[in-house]
Amino acid sequence: AQRGSIAGALLGALGDNGVVREERTGVLLDQVSSGKLSLVYNVLGSYAQARIDAGAPLGIVEPEDYTLVVLRTAVIPRNSPHPAEAKRFLDYLLSARGQQVLSREARLMPIIRNGGGDSDPGQNRRPIQLGPGLLVYLDALKRRQFLDAWRSSVEPKPR
Repeated sequence: AQRGSIAGALLGALGDNGVVREERTGVLLDQVSSGKLSLVYNVLGSYAQARIDAGAPLGIVEPEDYTLVVLRTAVIPRNSPHPAEAKRFLDYLLSARGQQVLSREARLMPIIRNGGGDSDPGQNRRPIQLGPGLLVYLDALKRRQFLDAWRSSVEPKPR
């Protein structure tokens, strides 16, 4: 993260204020529910919503400018041994009933509005687009460099 960018400034502010780093959303939500932490940032909203629905003392605040949305993606490989069954399953997931089940059971945001064909990612929500750019950090060296820069950005600075 570059300190001259907005993201760099945010990471620096987090580091200056004793950010707690954790890889798992559930652990962070537990710590907010128990009062150990006041807030968490950049967690999976579906996990937080499931906790809220179960009665946890949590709330969700989305930034006013935009919220990135992680897409759950399903594909049928060309060499799939059962492509017709896979197509039927994907058709079900995209149906009004499938969208209701995904929303209710998996707490995933529906991608189809009113069971029709219109996409509705939600107000101020930006889906992370699938593409080659997402593969960059599969390279071990680039991933390590990114994580090292991120860790050094959020470490508390000497006063």
